[in-house]
Amino acid sequence: MAKESINKIFECNANGRNKTTPLRDIFKKTEPDPSYQNNLDLIQLALKLKMINKEKQSRIMARIDEQQLKKNAGYSVTDIFIQDNYISKLDLTFLITLQRYLKDRELDYRFGELAVANGYTTKGKIKDALAHQNRYFADTGQNIKIGDILIKRNQLSPQNVAAILLTQNRIKDEFLANTINDLASSEKEKLELSRRFGAIAINNGYTNREKVIEALMIQQTILRTGKKKKFLGEILKEIGAISEADVVTILKEQKQFEKDRLNLEKALQLLHLKLSPPL
Repeated sequence: MAKESINKIFECNANGRNKTTPLRDIFKKTEPDPSYQNNLDLIQLALKLKMINKEKQSRIMARIDEQQLKKNAGYSVTDIFIQDNYISKLDLTFLITLQRYLKDRELDYRFGELAVANGYTTKGKIKDALAHQNRYFADTGQNIKIGDILIKRNQLSPQNVAAILLTQNRIKDEFLANTINDLASSEKEKLELSRRFGAIAINNGYTNREKVIEALMIQQTILRTGKKKKFLGEILKEIGAISEADVVTILKEQKQFEKDRLNLEKALQLLHLKLSPPL
């Protein structure tokens, strides 16, 4: 959904004073506030769906911009919608659900581009998956990720899905270990991932070589005996070699390493260059 320009926040008063500088100009050289942008997106979506008119939009924007100038980063337009009876609670629930869906869908379009550019699947299969995603949301009000659709159809492997999601930075910290592990399609590849985790831990001073070797041996013993598998970070934490915070930090560093190793963005950039018309 295209973003419209931010309206000026104050109009000239009865004395004829000049309009103030638009808020977008005040903050254009600073880091964007995600909560403020989220408010803008929600207002624009409500306007597009005709839940509010332009007059109400202006009133809401004035209050949002006032809170932004006060650096009230946690202020949400949803409070205004309900408090001023602009939108019913039912409509607001739908609006928020739709906003989340549209954001996920934008990421899934990018997901599809990366998948096609790297030869994981075809444009036709991506198009069909996105069409199914639309129908599913229209019927149920729930979103199903494109990766899940393609895996269920056997049109994309879990390894490919994991690689793309890591590239897009769509994995929360608590799911990093599982997603990085999903990059491997064999036990040999999983062992290599564990070794890389261990190498990062040693090289950055979180633990020593002896502890990593001990943890790798425990991991292999667990694998041979058929017990429930454990990630290397989990084992290192259990033997007192590293903390939970260390595990998360190491996983983040490994995520970046795997992203650089896979370099999926490069294939997409090359594809765009091929499709660009000559100057």
